[in-house]
Amino acid sequence: MVTIHENINEFLAADLHGELSESEREELHTHLMECAECRSLHKEEQLTHRVLQATVERAKPPLGFEQRMISSFRNRVPNRSPRLSGFFVNALRWRAIQAVAVAALFFTLVQMGRILSGDAGFNFAPLLGFLPRMQAETSSASANEAMPARVDVKKKETDRSSFSGGFAGGQNASSTEDKAVGRKQTEPIDSYGTEDIPQTPEQERVIVTGSHTSTSEETSPSPAETSPSPIGPVASADNRKLVRNAKVDLEVKNFDEALQSIRALASDGRGYVATTSSQKQENGKLRGEIIVKIFPENLNDFLTNLRKLGDLKNQTLATEDPTKQYVDTDARLNNARLLETRLIELLKKKSDDVEDLLAVEKELGRVREQIEQLQGELKFMDMQVRFATVTISLAEKDMETPAGFLLKERVQLSLFAPDVEKIYAEIQGLASPSVQITNATLDRDDAGRINARVSILIAPENADDVIAKVKSLGRVENYQLQSERIARGGEGMSQEAKTERDKMQLNITVWQDDQEAARQQTSLRIRASDVTEQSRLLR
Repeated sequence: MVTIHENINEFLAADLHGELSESEREELHTHLMECAECRSLHKEEQLTHRVLQATVERAKPPLGFEQRMISSFRNRVPNRSPRLSGFFVNALRWRAIQAVAVAALFFTLVQMGRILSGDAGFNFAPLLGFLPRMQAETSSASANEAMPARVDVKKKETDRSSFSGGFAGGQNASSTEDKAVGRKQTEPIDSYGTEDIPQTPEQERVIVTGSHTSTSEETSPSPAETSPSPIGPVASADNRKLVRNAKVDLEVKNFDEALQSIRALASDGRGYVATTSSQKQENGKLRGEIIVKIFPENLNDFLTNLRKLGDLKNQTLATEDPTKQYVDTDARLNNARLLETRLIELLKKKSDDVEDLLAVEKELGRVREQIEQLQGELKFMDMQVRFATVTISLAEKDMETPAGFLLKERVQLSLFAPDVEKIYAEIQGLASPSVQITNATLDRDDAGRINARVSILIAPENADDVIAKVKSLGRVENYQLQSERIARGGEGMSQEAKTERDKMQLNITVWQDDQEAARQQTSLRIRASDVTEQSRLLR
């Protein structure tokens, strides 16, 4: 069984001229929704038909043009004996009479040659054997002619007007007339019945399959066909969808002033500030990001003026080409709309099966949702193409300058006291809101010796008084002070930054007095002529 896909050209031609039945048209449209190749052929044939129809409409003469030409021709060549001459002219148009006249002329010439040469025994039977065949062929050809040879002027005008009108309006379903109109520009029209010769179905099939052969092989190009078509299937370079983006890093003196200047530059370039974000650092400096939308033709001028606002640290320009994605999305949208129209037609038909109607409505909802999604994607891409996006990163100068310094101090203090427990209790008695004891330990070894360790956090304003009081509790063996200056919110030095003192950490160690001798160390250096003798004396 021949499928629609195999004979798609015949079906498309019949559908174009309205020769398909309702069922055949439904099957064809269903196949077009499923087959992308056939759908492209259908669009190509519709486009070609519209172009040819527009061309013929422009080239078609007015209605009275042919009538005026015939009248002028008759006036210039008057027919003095219309009955007699017209009869002979029309009679000579019969092919049977033409064949008989040719045979008679041939016979006369041969007979004259026989008389002149004196060859009386010449046999004419072989030479005249073609006459019966010629008469049979001419009789069959004359029987196939639609009209007699004597055709009046009114009949010719009717044929020609129907010939051009059928090509321009698509009313005639025969593809042979389309080919005849294509040849009309390069070949003369045979007025002796060539228009009435029917073409074979094989010729019609070849003519319809215009998408598989080049136009130059079928018909000679006309001026309208060689001129560029306003509906071009291939997009030119000017129709590309280009998205331009830029990223700029600037260092400015004042963030707020730079932001106002950027707004003014965007307005001058017919753009706008889309997004603004900023954050304040610990040192009081501002850092932020600004996104500006501007027309692509004004992008270069905008960037030139933008660089004058501060010190340029980095700049990046990029161009994206989403043309293929845009064209694909648009094609999907057209297919979805075609499917939506088809589903609406199915809903309009009366059906007793409720399940089928619900299935069609469900599919229609899905298709409409897809259409809205595709429309949104196209609008988004159009907006990206219409405006160039400039991302500006602003930072005030001296961003890494510290906001201040924090001074941390740590003290190591060792004491000797006869009563460690008493000193330990007095140190714990120093606890207050400004003096916090973080760790306190009292140890006693096997020999009965006691030592204590205490860690204290002291407010900066009370640190000197507490340290002096602890020193008075015993004899100081060791005292060490360590200071560390930490930058806040940056690095380096700053003359304007303030220095704050953090809480001082005081670590105290208390030992008993009897351990003092064991802890004493003495170093003695003596110069003598006899080292051995002096060493013996010291012992």
